Parts: sequence; structure tokens; C-alpha cells
Amino acid sequence: PDTPIDEALTTAIEWKKQCKAGIHPRQLQKQILTERRQKLKEEETSKLTLRQIWIKYEQRNQLKDKPNSERTIKDREHTLEKHYANLLDKPLAEISSEMLLDKFNTIAGQGGSKSVATKSFRYLNPIFNFAIRSLQIIDKNPLEPNKDLIKISTPKNLNRLTIKETQKLFEIISNINTLSFKPDNENTLLANKITSSIKLQCDIICLLLLTGLRQQEIIKIEIDQVVLTAHQIRYMEADGPYFRIIRSKQGQPMGIPITPPMASIFERRINAARQIGSKYVFPSPRPNGEDRPIAKERGAYPILKCLLGNLSESMNNSLNANVLRTTFASAAFELGITTDIVNAITGHFNSIHALQKVATGAYVKTTAEGNRKWFNMINEKLLNQEIPFDAFYEEPAVNDGQ
Repeated sequence: PDTPIDEALTTAIEWKKQCKAGIHPRQLQKQILTERRQKLKEEETSKLTLRQIWIKYEQRNQLKDKPNSERTIKDREHTLEKHYANLLDKPLAEISSEMLLDKFNTIAGQGGSKSVATKSFRYLNPIFNFAIRSLQIIDKNPLEPNKDLIKISTPKNLNRLTIKETQKLFEIISNINTLSFKPDNENTLLANKITSSIKLQCDIICLLLLTGLRQQEIIKIEIDQVVLTAHQIRYMEADGPYFRIIRSKQGQPMGIPITPPMASIFERRINAARQIGSKYVFPSPRPNGEDRPIAKERGAYPILKCLLGNLSESMNNSLNANVLRTTFASAAFELGITTDIVNAITGHFNSIHALQKVATGAYVKTTAEGNRKWFNMINEKLLNQEIPFDAFYEEPAVNDGQ
């Protein structure tokens, strides 16, 4: 009754024609409506900007089995906001491969950094893939023509030190921290460069080698996280000394056993930190009196490299944190320790389920005790010497405030 007669007649004639042609009128109407909705959706999604897609990607990413760490999320935000500000609010469909390549060249160009440019592409790549596979906004990843610039694995991951070099490195660091240390005649110019800060950084480097941990997991250790003296060990009812870290990727605590070579470093650093009233094992107090941990250990690498000389199994003859971690893993593999065990003892879990299983199934102390034999074996190999791992302190070597 609401349809005018003329319109009803026109519709009836049209439907009759469709029926003669073998087309069901209502199915045709449904198809037309679906196509209209699809067109509107395509028009709407085609206007979505890179920033909007990025936000959706981050939201989806947190629901994954292995979400990104807070540190990775912040670094991605800093990188994209700093270098892609003029593209973030541009519709994704309008961003071309040429635009991205120009941006890469700008970042890596004069006074820039190719590693930062590569990293920015690595951050963008999964966002574009998300737009293709999950949102179906674009058909092709605009980074595809430049995928050779996205290097997830690089030759530097093959770098490592030999056992002779790790032994020499430990001896050098131990000697640097003695009052009687004097470089040989060829390195006398280094004497003035070996400051108290450099000595502290050398100890961080030594712990990186002996633990296989990440830089941020070492430099942020607080004195209260270290169980070292005989009194502390008895109080905690532990089978030996250990320290607690916060895993940089998962943000969860984990216990790491302290072997005798590590103990000498902790003894030295905790005593030094307490003398200046710091709560950090590796402090770097600010002029305004703020108590903060040191930011990085990079200043010590050139000096140690000069004292070590040429490195036989390090590409470009380089020494850095990545070389140390690879060296630790290589020593473990040569001992027959599996990848899963190496990942577990250093807190690098393959999934959030594995992390939750460990975090809820054991305390920090129990984790350290369970992994002690592995660290003992690896430290023995790295230093090429047998260490009496059962000979821990009857008397405290550190002033623990008792």
C-alpha cells in the first residue's frame, strides 16, 4: 500500500523480464545491495592512513602468543614518529615503493644511519603485511621491491670469540681493575683512557660474556637483587649465590646463578657502589645527585679491542655485545647444550606460554638453582679452566650491611 501504482507496475515489468532471463529478482536485489556495501567499505578503507593501520596492528599484536615487549613498541613508535611523520597521516593506498625508498635514502644519507633506516623498514613491513592479510586494504606490500633492504639476520650474528680470546678478555678485565695495571709499551697511550667509568663498563662486558644476557638486563641490576654473601645465601636457603634480572623482552623476573668468575665482579662493583651510596651495581650518578645506572658499555669496547688485538672469528674484527652473546651460545652448543636450554637459561622464551609456565612454576631462586650447572659448564669452557664451583664463601667477601 505504500508503493505507488506506477512504481509497482514498473517493478513488476522489470521483474518479469528478469524471470524470463533466468534471474531471480530478489537474489539480484541482494547482490546489488552487497556490491553497494562492498563499494562503500572499499571507499572507507581506502581512506585509512598508515597511522590508523599501525594502531590496529599494535592492538592485534598484543593478542598474539608472543607479543612485542614494551621496549620494542616504544622503539617502533619513536622510529616511525621521527622518520615517517609526513607519511603517517597519508592514506595507505597512496604510499608507494618510491616514497619509501626515498625515505630510506634520506635516513641513511648524509650524517644518517643505514642501520636505523633498515630498522624502520623492518618495523613497517609487518604493518603492511597486516593491511594485506587481515584488513585486505592493499593487494601488494609497497616494501616488496626493496625487500633486500630488510635484513632480519645479518652476518654479524656469526661473529664470535675463540676460547683463547675469551680467556684473554677475562684476564685483561681482571687486570684493568687492579691498582697495579699497566698497559704494555704498545698501549701506553691507553692508560689515561682507562677511567673508573671504563673499568665499570669492562665489568659489564665480562658479565655479558659469562651470562649471554642482554645489555639492559645487566646494567639495570640493583644491589638488592644480588644474593652473594654466605649470610645472604643461608638466609635465602639457596644452594649458592644468584642474582635476579627483569627480562627485557617479557618484563618478567628470572634468577641467574652466580659462578665464581661472576662473583669477583659483583664483589668489586657492589663495594664500589655502596661507597657512593648507590642502589645500582653499575651506577652512574648524575651531577644533580640523581642515582641512576650507567646507560651503556660501548665506551670500553675500543680499548679492550686494542688490548686484545686481531680477532680470528669476528667479521670486520669487531667486538660488541652481539659478539659476546654469540660467543656464549657457541660455547653452549659445543658442550652439547640444546637451543631450547640456552633460550631457557637466558630467559629467551619461544612463546608467552613457555614464559607463564616458568614464571608460575618456580621462584627466582629455584630458577637460578636449576640452571646453575649449565652456567658452570659454559663459564668453564669460556675461561678454559676448571673452576671449583662448590667452593663458595664461608666468609662474606662483600659488605652486606650485617
